Amino acid sequence: MHSRRTLVFEHEGRTFTAQAAPREVAVREEGPGATAAPPEDVWWWFEVSGDPQRYAPFRVGDADDDAAVHDRMIAYYVDLLARRAERPVGRFGSPGPRRPAADPARP
Repeated sequence: MHSRRTLVFEHEGRTFTAQAAPREVAVREEGPGATAAPPEDVWWWFEVSGDPQRYAPFRVGDADDDAAVHDRMIAYYVDLLARRAERPVGRFGSPGPRRPAADPARP
């Protein structure tokens, strides 16, 4: 089993704080037949300064070293920011509604 590990690093003016920890939600389902997450179900959780969300995009691997974890988190977060900046997709894959252009004649 993996022990808790914490990594802190800077990237493009943001501080990333990452920790290897078990899933916080121990039960995968509710009701009859619910199963508890196994203790070896350890994920990389991370926070980024200026972003209120906490992320757990991938499980801890035996071959994870600091550089590999750093690279994976940066790639994940850069991709996430790019997806957030894209135009929203509407139902059935059609483009979402366009945002109205600002009218320069209106104050």
